[in-house]
Amino acid sequence: MLNAGGFRISPIEIEEAMHGCPGAGEVAAVEIAVKADATVIGLAYTGGASPETLKAHAQDVLARYKQPRAYRHVAALPRNRNGKILRASLRAQWQEEIAHDHA
Repeated sequence: MLNAGGFRISPIEIEEAMHGCPGAGEVAAVEIAVKADATVIGLAYTGGASPETLKAHAQDVLARYKQPRAYRHVAALPRNRNGKILRASLRAQWQEEIAHDHA
């Protein structure tokens, strides 16, 4: 579950809504820490859509508090042997990138 402004949201709900965006490819929603006391919903995607296209789609299909605030293109989503998305691994990779950008 993700936390957005005190609301608990299923990442699957966000992913199902965003999967309908042309060019999104595979998608995965994760909670990303942007400050010590602040998190946002992030969406990793594999397709060729731009972050602007994804954001516009999110505005059309999701309530404001469910909309991702950050978008990150990835070559492939990390998965286990059974094909399940490894959200913790994806979140850690994203957090490491954020930390590196702010160093």
